[in-house]
Amino acid sequence: MNGISQNIRKGINLSEASRQFYLDHANQKDLRKGLEYMNLSEGLGYKELDVDLAALGLEKFYLEMQQDNESKEKLEDLFWKNANYAASTFIKFYIGKKRMKAEIYRDDARGGEYRLKKTIFLN
Repeated sequence: MNGISQNIRKGINLSEASRQFYLDHANQKDLRKGLEYMNLSEGLGYKELDVDLAALGLEKFYLEMQQDNESKEKLEDLFWKNANYAASTFIKFYIGKKRMKAEIYRDDARGGEYRLKKTIFLN
């Protein structure tokens, strides 16, 4: 998967590079959620974003990231303000001689036991 910047360096315009990035992304739902959290979704919820609107949001995000630190901090603040990630999530990292992995645990947000939700192998 090529990033937006890589595609622009190949001579693809920003609009098409953003669209291609979205289409190639393994988790389009998370991209759409991020755009909604940063108010880059034309006022729509992530479920309402089609390919064109998601690509437009990615264009806006890309352009904002090219600006000063204030613009970047504004988007970061908006993301964390709107994301509402539960504080009941933690990650354990295991680093061995041959394998590295991360385990993601969550509780039920009501004080229940933590349960392993996902294991990601990092190498």
